[in-house]
Amino acid sequence: MNKSVGFLALHSLAGLALFLLLAVLNLLVSGNPKTFGVLIIPALIGLSIGLLVGLNRKKWLSKCAELDDAAEELARQLVVVQQQKDHSDNLQRLVSNIPLPIYLKDKDHRYLLANSHFENLAGKQWFELKGQTDYEIFPTPVADLFREQDQDVMGAGGPRTFEETVPLQSGIVTFETFKFPLVNNHGNIYALGGVCTDITQLKVAEDQLKAQKKRLDTVLNHLEVGVITTDATGQITMFNHKAAEFTGHSKTSAIGSNLEKIYQVQDARSGAAVHLDPGQEHQNPDTVSVQDVNLTQEDGRILQLIQKTIPLLDGFGQHTGLLIVLNEKTGMIKPVDQFVDLPKASDSNRFDSDEYLAPQGRILVMDDDRLVRKTTQLMLGRGGYEVLTAQNGEEAISIYLEHMNTNQPINAIIMDLTVPGGMGGVEATEKIMALDPKARIMVASGYSNNPIMANYLAYGFLARVEKPFDLDELLVTIKNILE
Repeated sequence: MNKSVGFLALHSLAGLALFLLLAVLNLLVSGNPKTFGVLIIPALIGLSIGLLVGLNRKKWLSKCAELDDAAEELARQLVVVQQQKDHSDNLQRLVSNIPLPIYLKDKDHRYLLANSHFENLAGKQWFELKGQTDYEIFPTPVADLFREQDQDVMGAGGPRTFEETVPLQSGIVTFETFKFPLVNNHGNIYALGGVCTDITQLKVAEDQLKAQKKRLDTVLNHLEVGVITTDATGQITMFNHKAAEFTGHSKTSAIGSNLEKIYQVQDARSGAAVHLDPGQEHQNPDTVSVQDVNLTQEDGRILQLIQKTIPLLDGFGQHTGLLIVLNEKTGMIKPVDQFVDLPKASDSNRFDSDEYLAPQGRILVMDDDRLVRKTTQLMLGRGGYEVLTAQNGEEAISIYLEHMNTNQPINAIIMDLTVPGGMGGVEATEKIMALDPKARIMVASGYSNNPIMANYLAYGFLARVEKPFDLDELLVTIKNILE
């Protein structure tokens, strides 16, 4: 209180002194003493102003302090905003430089962030994507799929990985998408992120590898030698029909079984059991081991074979298994129930041997590849079918019409999906169905991801088969559509 009074007196005296000083200066300049009395009034005004300033000083100081605090807080907020902007810019630069489509949605499924790779995927720029949902960007079936995935992630409260094949502007694309929720400090989901990896080429490569494996199986199954391969642990990975004929074991039961359980032979000279070790590191991969062996079949007869064993290596020179090639040395032992690897009696899809070998009907095979036509003709011939072949759709239509009104019509058709430079399976099927709505046609292709293969019924086909053909699968499919 005394300090405040002192300040008040100081301000008052300061005001009075200022105006008295002005009065003295005026007297000295003018030389008129009357003016000094006149200046008493301003001096009193100065004293009053000083008094007012002193009385309000505390309030003014308080206001000044508040203004200082507000300025400091504003400066702190500007620093925070700048830091957030820097973080946002860094995040945007990071996301933009990752060579994968990346996006962020809010809990209402509206896009908050997307990089240029996602823009290319969607076929839209960011200003067209911001604040939009999938239904405003993609076709409805695609948006339905994305929404279902989002709800799955948000419902589970954790990340999920999805594989989807979707039609986009760039074509049909297969993605592996990793989706994850963003959670705040209270444990509530406030956003959803996603990273997409284009695996289209990988799936195409897998399909091609699968097609090559089927083609290899087809070739091996028509060789007059037995072929068995194993992995490094001795499990059988390949087992052709001739090997099944020699051993008496079906392909189905052999694949995945231990080699010694399926293939048991003795040395032809000593009679000692022959043990094969697929994992022997000391085996020379350039050396083919040849040995005469005896294989005892279930009926007690002995089959003399020439056994060749070859080590299998991977790209790093590591032993990965064993290749066994079996040639017959004496007369062939070929019971009917082992013909072309017939399923065992316990198999649910077993053919009776008479049914399997008896004539089943007439099949037309249309394919532009002469080797495929010839191989399929041999396969179906072994299944008891009469086979006609055509190299394009026009020829298939002509052959079908030729037999349509006879007592030996064509019972089923295998149509190749595409014929370069000629009529393919879709157009040929449409024309044949117009002539004979009861025609039984299946579609064949080496590319399982073709949309027509996925929706074959819509194009008039009753079934689909993938090339190269597996004999058992092909015979079962034909039997099904004929019945």
